[in-house]
Amino acid sequence: GIPALMFTEGLHGAMIPGSTSFPQAIGLGSTWDTALIEQVFTVAALEAHSAGIWQVLSPVVDLARDPRWGRTEECYSEDPYLVSRLGMAAVFGWQGRGKTIDENHIAVTLKHFAGHGQSEGGKNLAPVNHSERYFREMHLYPFEMAVKRANAQSIMASYNEWDGIPNHVNKKLLT
Repeated sequence: GIPALMFTEGLHGAMIPGSTSFPQAIGLGSTWDTALIEQVFTVAALEAHSAGIWQVLSPVVDLARDPRWGRTEECYSEDPYLVSRLGMAAVFGWQGRGKTIDENHIAVTLKHFAGHGQSEGGKNLAPVNHSERYFREMHLYPFEMAVKRANAQSIMASYNEWDGIPNHVNKKLLT
Protein backbone atom coordinates (compact mmCIF):
# COMPACT_ATOMS: atom_id res chain seq x y z
CA GLY A 1 0.00 0.00 0.00
CA ILE A 2 3.00 2.33 -0.09
CA PRO A 3 3.06 4.29 -3.37
CA ALA A 4 6.19 4.38 -5.49
CA LEU A 5 8.08 7.65 -5.30
CA MET A 6 9.80 8.36 -8.59
CA PHE A 7 12.88 10.55 -8.22
CA THR A 8 15.95 11.59 -10.18
CA GLU A 9 19.25 13.43 -9.75
CA GLY A 10 19.16 17.11 -10.61
CA LEU A 11 22.56 18.76 -10.26
CA HIS A 12 22.30 20.61 -13.59
CA GLY A 13 18.79 19.79 -14.73
CA ALA A 14 16.61 16.71 -14.52
CA MET A 15 18.72 13.64 -15.24
CA ILE A 16 16.21 12.00 -17.57
CA PRO A 17 16.42 11.22 -21.30
CA GLY A 18 15.71 14.24 -23.48
CA SER A 19 15.90 16.84 -20.73
CA THR A 20 17.92 20.03 -20.87
CA SER A 21 21.46 19.86 -19.50
CA PHE A 22 22.35 23.19 -17.88
CA PRO A 23 25.82 24.25 -16.65
CA GLN A 24 27.19 22.58 -13.54
CA ALA A 25 26.44 24.26 -10.20
CA ILE A 26 29.89 25.83 -9.93
CA GLY A 27 29.26 27.57 -13.28
CA LEU A 28 25.77 28.65 -12.27
CA GLY A 29 27.15 29.88 -8.95
CA SER A 30 29.63 32.14 -10.68
CA THR A 31 26.73 34.13 -12.13
CA TRP A 32 25.51 35.27 -8.68
CA ASP A 33 22.11 35.47 -10.41
CA THR A 34 19.30 34.11 -8.23
CA ALA A 35 16.63 34.85 -10.87
CA LEU A 36 18.54 32.84 -13.47
CA ILE A 37 19.01 29.91 -11.07
CA GLU A 38 15.28 29.89 -10.30
CA GLN A 39 14.45 29.96 -14.05
CA VAL A 40 16.86 27.09 -14.79
CA PHE A 41 15.31 24.84 -12.17
CA THR A 42 11.76 25.86 -13.03
CA VAL A 43 12.43 24.45 -16.52
CA ALA A 44 14.04 21.36 -15.00
CA ALA A 45 11.04 20.84 -12.70
CA LEU A 46 8.62 21.03 -15.64
CA GLU A 47 10.68 18.50 -17.58
CA ALA A 48 10.93 16.15 -14.60
CA HIS A 49 7.26 16.40 -13.70
CA SER A 50 6.22 15.74 -17.29
CA ALA A 51 8.21 12.47 -17.10
CA GLY A 52 6.42 11.37 -13.93
CA ILE A 53 9.13 12.39 -11.47
CA TRP A 54 7.95 13.60 -8.06
CA GLN A 55 11.20 14.31 -6.25
CA VAL A 56 14.74 15.39 -7.15
CA LEU A 57 18.04 14.83 -5.38
CA SER A 58 19.02 18.48 -5.63
CA PRO A 59 20.18 21.15 -4.90
CA VAL A 60 23.61 20.56 -3.40
CA VAL A 61 24.12 23.24 -0.75
CA ASP A 62 27.52 22.01 0.39
CA LEU A 63 30.35 24.52 0.47
CA ALA A 64 33.27 23.87 -1.86
CA ARG A 65 35.91 24.73 0.77
CA ASP A 66 38.73 22.38 -0.31
CA PRO A 67 39.80 22.38 -3.98
CA ARG A 68 41.24 18.86 -3.57
CA TRP A 69 37.73 17.48 -3.04
CA GLY A 70 36.57 15.80 -6.24
CA ARG A 71 32.98 17.07 -6.12
CA THR A 72 33.47 20.84 -6.15
CA GLU A 73 31.58 21.15 -9.46
CA GLU A 74 28.40 20.12 -7.61
CA CYS A 75 28.60 23.18 -5.34
CA TYR A 76 27.65 26.77 -6.03
CA SER A 77 30.49 28.38 -4.08
CA GLU A 78 32.70 28.30 -1.03
CA ASP A 79 30.76 31.17 0.56
CA PRO A 80 27.87 30.23 2.87
CA TYR A 81 25.85 33.38 2.12
CA LEU A 82 26.06 32.95 -1.66
CA VAL A 83 25.33 29.22 -1.42
CA SER A 84 22.30 29.93 0.78
CA ARG A 85 20.85 32.45 -1.70
CA LEU A 86 21.48 30.31 -4.79
CA GLY A 87 20.28 27.22 -2.94
CA MET A 88 17.02 28.96 -2.06
CA ALA A 89 16.62 30.04 -5.70
CA ALA A 90 17.12 26.43 -6.83
CA VAL A 91 14.52 25.23 -4.31
CA PHE A 92 12.06 27.87 -5.53
CA GLY A 93 12.67 26.72 -9.10
CA TRP A 94 12.16 23.02 -8.35
CA GLN A 95 9.31 23.35 -5.81
CA GLY A 96 7.73 26.71 -6.57
CA ARG A 97 7.27 29.50 -4.06
CA GLY A 98 4.17 28.18 -2.30
CA LYS A 99 3.90 26.13 0.88
CA THR A 100 2.69 23.19 -1.17
CA ILE A 101 4.00 21.81 -4.45
CA ASP A 102 1.79 22.38 -7.49
CA GLU A 103 1.43 20.39 -10.72
CA ASN A 104 4.40 22.18 -12.36
CA HIS A 105 6.95 21.49 -9.63
CA ILE A 106 8.55 18.64 -7.69
CA ALA A 107 9.98 18.18 -4.18
CA VAL A 108 13.67 18.71 -3.51
CA THR A 109 16.18 16.82 -1.42
CA LEU A 110 18.95 19.08 -0.13
CA LYS A 111 22.39 17.51 -0.30
CA HIS A 112 24.65 16.62 1.60
CA PHE A 113 23.90 17.35 5.26
CA ALA A 114 26.48 18.52 6.32
CA GLY A 115 30.09 19.52 5.96
CA HIS A 116 30.63 17.29 2.97
CA GLY A 117 32.66 19.88 1.03
CA GLN A 118 35.35 20.44 3.65
CA SER A 119 36.42 17.01 4.82
CA GLU A 120 39.93 16.08 5.95
CA GLY A 121 42.40 16.07 3.09
CA GLY A 122 39.71 16.75 0.50
CA LYS A 123 38.64 13.10 0.61
CA ASN A 124 35.02 12.34 -0.26
CA LEU A 125 34.13 10.29 2.83
CA ALA A 126 36.66 11.65 5.32
CA PRO A 127 35.67 13.10 8.71
CA VAL A 128 34.84 16.76 9.22
CA ASN A 129 36.59 18.21 12.24
CA HIS A 130 35.36 21.72 12.94
CA SER A 131 34.16 23.47 16.05
CA GLU A 132 30.42 23.58 16.53
CA ARG A 133 30.39 27.35 16.00
CA TYR A 134 32.28 27.12 12.69
CA PHE A 135 30.16 24.17 11.57
CA ARG A 136 26.91 26.04 12.29
CA GLU A 137 28.00 29.36 10.75
CA MET A 138 29.50 27.83 7.63
CA HIS A 139 28.07 24.42 6.80
CA LEU A 140 24.62 24.45 8.40
CA TYR A 141 23.63 27.98 7.37
CA PRO A 142 22.75 27.17 3.70
CA PHE A 143 20.59 24.23 4.85
CA GLU A 144 18.85 26.38 7.45
CA MET A 145 17.95 29.03 4.89
CA ALA A 146 16.74 26.48 2.31
CA VAL A 147 14.44 24.86 4.89
CA LYS A 148 13.20 27.93 6.76
CA ARG A 149 12.87 30.39 3.87
CA ALA A 150 12.38 28.19 0.81
CA ASN A 151 10.44 25.28 2.41
CA ALA A 152 12.77 22.52 1.17
CA GLN A 153 10.89 19.24 1.57
CA SER A 154 13.70 16.80 2.44
CA ILE A 155 17.39 16.49 3.26
CA MET A 156 19.95 13.79 2.48
CA ALA A 157 22.51 13.14 5.20
CA SER A 158 26.13 13.22 4.04
CA TYR A 159 28.46 10.26 4.06
CA ASN A 160 31.01 11.74 6.43
CA GLU A 161 31.17 12.15 10.17
CA TRP A 162 31.26 15.27 12.31
CA ASP A 163 32.62 15.38 15.83
CA GLY A 164 33.51 11.67 15.60
CA ILE A 165 29.95 10.49 14.87
CA PRO A 166 28.68 9.44 11.42
CA ASN A 167 26.17 12.01 10.20
CA HIS A 168 23.50 9.37 9.50
CA VAL A 169 23.30 8.57 13.22
CA ASN A 170 24.43 11.89 14.74
CA LYS A 171 21.50 12.82 16.97
CA LYS A 172 22.97 16.26 17.72
CA LEU A 173 23.17 17.02 13.98
CA LEU A 174 19.90 15.41 12.90
CA THR A 175 17.75 16.92 15.63
